[in-house]
Amino acid sequence: MWSGGLGVFLEQLRERMLRGDPSAYVEFGNIVGTLARSHYKSRGVPEEDIGTLVPQLVYDLSTGVDRLGRDPRLLEILIWEAVEARWESWICELYEKAKDLENGTRFQAQLLAHPTATTAGIEVVACMRPAIGLSGDFHEVSDLGNDRLLVALGDATGHGTSAGLHSTICWVLLRERALRMRDPIDLLHSLNQTLMQFRLTGRFITLTLGLFEAKRGIVTIANAGGTSPFIVGLSECLDVQLDSHFLGFCERPEFCKKEMAICAGDHVVFYSDGVSEQENESGEFYGTEALKRLVRQGASLAVKEIVTSVFKDVDAFRARSHQRDDQTVIVARVVTTT
Repeated sequence: MWSGGLGVFLEQLRERMLRGDPSAYVEFGNIVGTLARSHYKSRGVPEEDIGTLVPQLVYDLSTGVDRLGRDPRLLEILIWEAVEARWESWICELYEKAKDLENGTRFQAQLLAHPTATTAGIEVVACMRPAIGLSGDFHEVSDLGNDRLLVALGDATGHGTSAGLHSTICWVLLRERALRMRDPIDLLHSLNQTLMQFRLTGRFITLTLGLFEAKRGIVTIANAGGTSPFIVGLSECLDVQLDSHFLGFCERPEFCKKEMAICAGDHVVFYSDGVSEQENESGEFYGTEALKRLVRQGASLAVKEIVTSVFKDVDAFRARSHQRDDQTVIVARVVTTT
C-alpha cells in the first residue's frame, strides 16, 4: 500500500481533473504510471507487458475519475485495487495464452510424431526437439511406392508461434504433394510457388529432400537452403554440399540436386542448424564433426540408438547453456540394395 500524503494529493488532482484541467490529467497519469510500473516490476512483469498494462490502467482511471470517491484514503485504496486488478487480469491472460500454446504444441507434436519407418530397403528414425513451444523445424518420411522413399527436413525462419505455424503449413503442403512428385526439384518449385502467394515478408523456409531408391542404389539429395546432409559409409564420409535459394525467397529460385550412390550399411544423416549451431558455455558451436564421429562409432547400433546418442552428446556439449533453436536429427540406414 502506498503511504504518506499521496491520497490527499490525488484527491486534489481529482478535483482539478473534474474541472477539466489538462495538466492535472498529465500529473495524475505520471504518478499512477510511476507507482504502477514500480509495483509491476517488483512482481516480475516483463517491460514489454508493463508498457501495455500501465497506459491501459492510467486511461481507465483517468476516464473514470468522476466515479472515484472523495475520501483521500478511499481514493488511494481504489487506485491500488485497480492496479492489482490489472495485474491479476494480466496473469489470467498469461495463463490462457500458456494453455493455448501448450495445446498448440501438443497438436503439432502429434502431427509431426517421430517417425520410425523401415520400407523400400531403408530404415529411418527422426526426432525433433523444440527449443520452446511450437517448433519451426518439421520433417516427413513418406513411402512413395515403387521402392521409393522420401525423407524431408525443413526449418522456418524465426522462433516460436509464427515459425511453428509457417513450418506446419509447409509440412501440410509437402505431405500432400509428395505422392505426386516425379522429381525433387519439381516438388521444391511447387512449394515455392504456393509460399510466394502468401507474401510473408521476411519469412522463409529451408528444406532438404532425400529421395531414396534402394533398388537402384542411389539417393537424390535436393536442397532449398538447408543444412548439408552427409553419408557415412564403411570407409568414408561424404558431405552433400548444395547451394540454393530458400523457399518463399523469390519468384524464380534456383534449386540444386545431386545423385549419390548408396549401399547396404550406409547411413544418410539430416540435421537442422539447431544441432550444428548449438553453443556451449564458451560460445563454441557443436558443429558437424562430432555428429559424423558419433554416427561412425554407432554404425552397429540400432538407428534409434544412434539418434538418441546424438542428442545426449549435444546436451553434454552445451552443459548449462540454453537450447536456443529447434533441433532435429534424421538418420536413414540403407538395409538392402540390389
